[in-house]
Amino acid sequence: MKRLFFLLIFLTAPFLSSARSELLLDLEGGKVQELDRLLEDSKKGTEPAQTQYYLALKDLYAGDLENAQSRLIGISSAAYTYTDWLKNYLQEVVLIRSQMEEASSEHFVLRAKADELFLAEYALPALENAYEQIGKDLGVFPKEKISVEIYAEESNFSSASTLSKETLDRSGAIGICKFRRLMILSPRQMAIGYRWLDTLAHELTHYLVNAASGGKCPLWLHEGIAKYLETRWRLEHPVYLTSGNRTLLARAAQEGSLVPFARMAPSMVYLKDQTEIGLAFSQVSHAIDYAVQDHHVSLHNLLLKFDSETADAAFHNAFGMSVGEFEVQWKKFLVAQNLTQSEGAMPDRIRLGKRVDEVEEFVSTNLRGHIRLGDRFRQRNNPEMAIIEYQKALAKEPSNPVALT
Repeated sequence: MKRLFFLLIFLTAPFLSSARSELLLDLEGGKVQELDRLLEDSKKGTEPAQTQYYLALKDLYAGDLENAQSRLIGISSAAYTYTDWLKNYLQEVVLIRSQMEEASSEHFVLRAKADELFLAEYALPALENAYEQIGKDLGVFPKEKISVEIYAEESNFSSASTLSKETLDRSGAIGICKFRRLMILSPRQMAIGYRWLDTLAHELTHYLVNAASGGKCPLWLHEGIAKYLETRWRLEHPVYLTSGNRTLLARAAQEGSLVPFARMAPSMVYLKDQTEIGLAFSQVSHAIDYAVQDHHVSLHNLLLKFDSETADAAFHNAFGMSVGEFEVQWKKFLVAQNLTQSEGAMPDRIRLGKRVDEVEEFVSTNLRGHIRLGDRFRQRNNPEMAIIEYQKALAKEPSNPVALT
């Protein structure tokens, strides 16, 4: 999620010009031609430290973190202050990676702590399916092996992703595609887990979108495609809206409280809270469905245009209208659809931590009496009476996840 967050970090650094930001976009898209040119220029000059910095940057995006770190040893931060952040980052992630073990498949190398490496038995087949299915949808099949990292602790995921703990807790971010690596937080860190295989497919989609667009796909479109296609590894026709997210989207459409596409940049993690972020994801994935089904847009052709044209020109050439005009049309389509609402359904929400009171967290006050009474019957080995209470709860909110469970 949130490929542009790292750009904000770099953009605040004093050394980074607009040319450097373009370089980082190229690297996210797997294009190293400009970096190679800068390397050649630096080798001809009298600044060996600059050459080592560019080589370290190239190693970082190639996944060779240890070599990237070694290249920066001895470079004077007083003369090259832009290396400080990279030095600190590499110092942390190299240590974290040293505590991981590897498993691999044809197109992926997965790293996790030894006691979580069994997750590779599920992750690698799912990722290979995603590689084929989403790759076919986007017309992109990378030849390099793609790095995948599963972090057992929130602090390690925070360091590797560059997302602060405050940002993680507020936004619910548990996955990211950055530095050409797919990174997720272990499902063990959530009281009831999460759809982590879909999250891996989501981050792989970001990787493929970057490759197709040269790293230049607009944020709202980037996230919309990733959300729209995240279930393609397991479903022929993607399901991108859960009943809870569909309800959230339907209510926002009726109330006129949709999030403008422009507010989603530079990253959705800066939106107000998980509810607003969930609404934004629901919007953009629905908009992609509208683009594909009603405008018959080829996502592959659209992404290729971003690599050779400005974002506005690429979008206009594909749709025959501006992004603003498309957003207006999509909103009208959404309202006319009159999406069904599922009473009691909960939108996606991430709660970090091993313990959670599911009744307090996911059950409205209207149902709590039935759920708690049903729980007491169940604990006293009276399942027949427990079922009666749970059914009363479901009669009021047929999609409530706790009552359904």
